[in-house]
Amino acid sequence: MFDLPQIAVEVTEHQMLAVTCGCGHTTRAQAPDRVAGPTNLGEGITAVAVYLSTVQLIPIDRVAAAIEALYGIAVSTGWVSSALERAAAAVEPASEAIKEQIAGSGAAFFDESMTKVCGKRAWFHAAATGTLTAYHADEHGRGLGAITAFGILDAFAGVAVHDAYAAYYSDVINQDGITHALCIAHIQRELRAVAEHDLAAGKDGWAAQLQALVGDMFRWRDTWHAAGHEQVPKFKLDKIIAEWDTLLARALDVHPHQPGRLAGQTHARRLALRLRDRKDDYLRWLTDFTIPATNNTAEQSVRMIKTKTKVSGGFRTLAGLQQFLTLRGYLDTLRKNGRHLITDLRHALQGNPWIPAPA
Repeated sequence: MFDLPQIAVEVTEHQMLAVTCGCGHTTRAQAPDRVAGPTNLGEGITAVAVYLSTVQLIPIDRVAAAIEALYGIAVSTGWVSSALERAAAAVEPASEAIKEQIAGSGAAFFDESMTKVCGKRAWFHAAATGTLTAYHADEHGRGLGAITAFGILDAFAGVAVHDAYAAYYSDVINQDGITHALCIAHIQRELRAVAEHDLAAGKDGWAAQLQALVGDMFRWRDTWHAAGHEQVPKFKLDKIIAEWDTLLARALDVHPHQPGRLAGQTHARRLALRLRDRKDDYLRWLTDFTIPATNNTAEQSVRMIKTKTKVSGGFRTLAGLQQFLTLRGYLDTLRKNGRHLITDLRHALQGNPWIPAPA
């Protein structure tokens, strides 16, 4: 049987003596660094508050209620907010190191999505590897300004796996060092939607046939990878490319340019053009098995921020969003590295944040 003992809060009293000299001058002892006032809450309870808010995604008022119920300590929502602020500042050195390590990695995943700030839409960006996670949000929203302010792609020289958002291809980012690999899972979802909802595509069948081709790609890749190969055999790759080109040429005939529409293109035509023009980036995972086929690692990082939005309704300020993202990135990195989250949070609040060793 595993159980908890009766929880009792440890209280430490600090006595700062004051001594008055014969001349009348009084000398008072200095309080320890982390003792800021007559009553203080320590790093342990602060770490729990941060964990409940950032990992378990509990709203601030319920964090305060949970702490009182679990530990018998009455805290205000203002104290919880200040605890999050102190913790974000404490892990900032680790957060910067994480971003530098992602920028220096051989492959990284990138994604962007929306949350809410003051009830309005706000964009945030995520970058991740198998062991690292970082986030960024600022007044530039989804745009190129936010991507460059994030500071990862400017210094990146590996394989960038993403969802084909045009800003990732901007010349402002150093394209000479970046190899783009586009998420095939996004295409599977788009093809399914086009096949089901576009009458012309449904009648012709090109989208459904391209879906089937993608499924064939996965089967060949899995089989040959399991057999110890590094890429799909050339005869099969040539056949896949020929069928890819044929289906997209057919799609563009089925969905011609339409004057009067936005840029003269339906969604199905825009998809077909993107698949044609970015073919090498979409099929890169077949020619190098070290390159992932999907952007799932970044999407998983984004998903929990979306869950936070659903649970709490969003954030009050953009600074509060970035504060949450800083903590979330640090804690997700701890999780990926098998660290004990609350222990490492306590150490960070004591001035010693855990920083992952460069790979």
